[in-house]
Amino acid sequence: MNILNTIRLTLTDLRQTVHVRYGGGVRGYAEFFYISLLRTNTFIIFVTKSTGCSVYLPDPESLSFTRNDHKRLNEFRQSRDLPKEFYCDQTHDAHDFILGFWEGEVAYIHWIFHENAKTRFLKIGEDCAEIGYMVTLPEFRGNKICSHALTHTVQALCSEGVRSIFCVVHDKNIASIKAVKRAGFRESGKSRTLGPFNMRHDVTSEAVQRSRPSAQ
Repeated sequence: MNILNTIRLTLTDLRQTVHVRYGGGVRGYAEFFYISLLRTNTFIIFVTKSTGCSVYLPDPESLSFTRNDHKRLNEFRQSRDLPKEFYCDQTHDAHDFILGFWEGEVAYIHWIFHENAKTRFLKIGEDCAEIGYMVTLPEFRGNKICSHALTHTVQALCSEGVRSIFCVVHDKNIASIKAVKRAGFRESGKSRTLGPFNMRHDVTSEAVQRSRPSAQ
């Protein structure tokens, strides 16, 4: 991961990131910096197994998904300011992603990390994957797009032989917690952070284990 590039993109897209997460304004910026740099936070590690592929949510007619449509993603990034989740290929060396479309407009993105990847919280083991950096743009919220995107991705990963799929969600992010549970994920552990510092956990198809400190 290019740390300088991560910092540059974070600062470039800070306004939109704060707006999407905290609503913008002075209070939004204060909350963002407090949570990101000063507060002790708890993140919940969720998992679904290959048996969870039976979870099915019929997609609304307005909703569709594409995987790794780099052309559409790059065009969309040039059209408006976006939160940092739309740039994980540049900040986290991610290459596998799902775009969600509501009535033909880009509404959602998440990224998929595979075996041997090291994300902020997880070191991903054999037959495992992590879905992370999920975000629904504000104007499309309330349509359960995240849950549908997760089930869509879980089905695809299971068909590719992945046995365990993880998501990590802040324990105060109630909307995302509901979304991952609706998609068939269950809690398997927790990770606590102090600002950008936290332990990284080794995850296998059988267990979640604490590994070594990481910072992001």
